[in-house]
Amino acid sequence: METTGNKVRNCKICQKPFMPKTKEGFKAKYKTCSPACANLATANAKIKYTAEEIQKVIDLKKQSIPNHKISEITNVKLWKVKEIINENKLFLTKEQSQKNAYSGKLKNNPNSMKLMRNTYHEMIKSDENLDNTKKILLERGYEYIEGFQGKSKPFKIKCLKCKKIRTTRKINTVIKNSCMYCSGSDRTSKAEKEIEEWIFSLGIVTSKYKFKNRKHGIEIDVFAKDLMIGIEYCGLYWHNENSPTPRDKTYHFNKMKKANNDNIRLITIFEDEWKNRNKQVKNFLKSILNYYSNKIFARKCECKIITKEMANTFIEENHIQGSGKTQLSIGLFYSNELVGVITGGQHHRDSDSSVLVLNRLAFKDGWQVTGGASKLFNFFKNEAFKNGYSKIISWSDNRWSEGNVYKKIGFTLEQELSPDYSYVFGQKRIPKQSLQKKDLIKLGAQGLTELEMSKFLGYNRIWDCGKKRWIFNLTS
Repeated sequence: METTGNKVRNCKICQKPFMPKTKEGFKAKYKTCSPACANLATANAKIKYTAEEIQKVIDLKKQSIPNHKISEITNVKLWKVKEIINENKLFLTKEQSQKNAYSGKLKNNPNSMKLMRNTYHEMIKSDENLDNTKKILLERGYEYIEGFQGKSKPFKIKCLKCKKIRTTRKINTVIKNSCMYCSGSDRTSKAEKEIEEWIFSLGIVTSKYKFKNRKHGIEIDVFAKDLMIGIEYCGLYWHNENSPTPRDKTYHFNKMKKANNDNIRLITIFEDEWKNRNKQVKNFLKSILNYYSNKIFARKCECKIITKEMANTFIEENHIQGSGKTQLSIGLFYSNELVGVITGGQHHRDSDSSVLVLNRLAFKDGWQVTGGASKLFNFFKNEAFKNGYSKIISWSDNRWSEGNVYKKIGFTLEQELSPDYSYVFGQKRIPKQSLQKKDLIKLGAQGLTELEMSKFLGYNRIWDCGKKRWIFNLTS
């Protein structure tokens, strides 16, 4: 016989010391010294439990003590305990079983949020505990709406401060923490919350959570589901090429396209626009969200040529981009009140004097002038034709506009332009025309490409969503 290399042990039956062997016939896994002791051990194992053991198990089980605890108290094997319970039909209800399981796990891991949540689910099933839970929620600033009734019906609570309804299965987390919308614990930036709260103040409901489409890999910051309009807020630090999470040339453009594939119109706002042109951004968003305080028809209005100063003042007040180079300015008046402006001038890089650029088109904050764009443009194009221009060109920014207004007033889409960049320096966005190679050299960078020089000086590129170039031929 070969030894197994195990240490000397005592026989389970006769208690004599022996060295475990590998000889066939030992049926007790080498816990006995001989085949005879092995057979005796097997016979003893088949002996049923005694009447005393049965009574002990029954008494303890009636006290709703778990099986493993009964085995520890009575020194009866667990498999015997289970057989006694089955034979005597001492089964617990589902609620009692869950309660035992929760209390046992909670004792082993008292900090487990998942287990604590389950405890709250058990607690809230009785009317008495439900009343206590409502009181606790009220103290935390919530109104209890609906309780847990299985996985398909989680808790529903309402924040008394922001009036938003939240659905959650983690009632204990809600009790311990403040509202995710009021406190910002939903990882939403301050500006995103400002945009969402402002839209909510207009009576437009936004999604409780950021819109997500895992299939297309897209997440939208603020989403008005009923209007299928999304708003993406882009902090300058996080959305440039050299941020901790770099945004390359196609990032914003691709996100816009993915949203369009879900039939969502996506508006992309840069941080400096929301901070520095807040009123003008809100004015534009109102038109997108179809929210107006005044609604009139263009037939009740009159078009007039106005001064450059008057036009620029109006544009600065109501247009996101502010005023531009103006050679032709037309105003739309309602009862002698200026409610709309269109301006035009020559392109700074185009020497063709027969081409007029439509620079700005804006309406007064909170005013909807039905047919106003068409009336202004008809007057504008007639004046352009009188002044010898042969065509009018303009650009629409995909971050803001789909270009529908150009289609309505008769423009033709000439070209889809790829994403373009501007520079980020601190909290400012600088047009690339202001940081050409000659300008960078003056700032102290030499012997490098424009991109390398800009990085050397701390300027980072940030990309838009592309533009569309539109044309209107006056001679056709």
